[in-house]
Amino acid sequence: MHNNNRRRTAPAQRKRLQKQRLTIIKYALVAIAVFALAYWFQLQKDLHFGADVFYAGTIVNGVKLEGKTYEEAEQELKQLSETLLNGTAFHLYYGDKQWTISPQNLEAKLDVDQILDQAWGYAREGSARQRRAQIRALRSNPIVLASQLEYNQDALRDFVYAIKEEIDVAPIDAQVTVMGFEQLSVSQSRTGLELDADALIEQLIEAMTIGGNFEITLEPVVTEPNYTTQELTEATQLLSRIQTSTTESSSKRTSNIKVALNNFNGMCVAAGETVSFNDIVGERSPENGYNNAMEYAGTSFTEGYGGGVCQASTTLYINLIYAGLKIDERHNHSMTVGYTKPSLDAAVNDGVKGTAKDLVFTNNTDYPIYIFTDVNEERAYVSIYGKKSDYDIEIVSNVLERGIKATKVKYTEDKEGRYVYYTDEQILRTAGKDGMRSEAYRNFLKDGKIITQERLSNDYYNPQPDEYWVGIHSRSAA
Repeated sequence: MHNNNRRRTAPAQRKRLQKQRLTIIKYALVAIAVFALAYWFQLQKDLHFGADVFYAGTIVNGVKLEGKTYEEAEQELKQLSETLLNGTAFHLYYGDKQWTISPQNLEAKLDVDQILDQAWGYAREGSARQRRAQIRALRSNPIVLASQLEYNQDALRDFVYAIKEEIDVAPIDAQVTVMGFEQLSVSQSRTGLELDADALIEQLIEAMTIGGNFEITLEPVVTEPNYTTQELTEATQLLSRIQTSTTESSSKRTSNIKVALNNFNGMCVAAGETVSFNDIVGERSPENGYNNAMEYAGTSFTEGYGGGVCQASTTLYINLIYAGLKIDERHNHSMTVGYTKPSLDAAVNDGVKGTAKDLVFTNNTDYPIYIFTDVNEERAYVSIYGKKSDYDIEIVSNVLERGIKATKVKYTEDKEGRYVYYTDEQILRTAGKDGMRSEAYRNFLKDGKIITQERLSNDYYNPQPDEYWVGIHSRSAA
């Protein structure tokens, strides 16, 4: 009997459990339905509140449009635009000068309709869920829009540039004037003023967008001259003053040296400018003031127009290298010369193109250089003025090989019989001289130490052979 009771109790328990489950499910469904209904009502509230007005978090031209209809917002913004523009004026000052302009002068207006359309369309497109997310985002992150300012750009530019023309003052560069021999005068430089027109235009545009009355003090920028008085004073210092002796020269040769160097006297060579000695001196001709004088012709002497001009180019060359200038072309003589050290000479001639020897240099400094020359019966003189470098300059001439002898002897017939008469007679006409090899360096020193060493040249000078007079008459004929 006990077992029968247990069999009757089990179905009853299962019934109770099933009933409990159904009750739980029923309440869960009710809760879900309530939540869904609340969500739906909230969604509809979010979507439909503001269906005919702007949503919260919509700001245009600084005005909060929440709860306003399109027409209300349009009216308010257009009135504000008119008030801002009509009640706005800009007063600009510089010293005792004043200028005034208003947006009306510039035909300015704010494009209200376009910006309102943009603001109105926000959160009104897409799915319900997307729109709701945008609406809720507006509450924490408002959308801030500003109307596009329209104005007469040419009128604003003309107004600003008219002011600029009144204010701007061009800087004045210092100038160097050659007053006389080795006399340089530096004029007074002056700073200028320049108004930043583009920045002022941007400032006025921003002010028109904000509205109101503005007082603007103009602050032009001080502009510096390219060359100040102090800079050019520092750039007109003596760089070199080297001379060569003319005591052994004939008056005609000395005259040729002077004619050549006079072309450089008072010359200004601009920064970066390249100068050709031959171009400046020109053809060595009587028309250009040159005389016949002794000069080298290979390993012998001859007379020619412009004899001695090589001493002019040499004197200039020595000063150029001491001044630290760049040498583009230089040639040594065929034989050594007596007026300067080996490898410090500079031979020139005005031969046909391709065979001419020239001295060419470039002013490789950032400032002009000034050259002065003077020649008399004792010396040929050159001086160069410019900007001193940070280094001292030392020129070194080294002889690499001395005593190079000529391998031949030169004979010249004495057709007049002034020195020798018979063919078996000879007499020394000119004693030869030895040749040599040499080199030159330019050292740039700082505190007495060589910082940079530049090899200027490595030269070979031919030996000059002995030259003899020989007779032309046979003794037997006599």
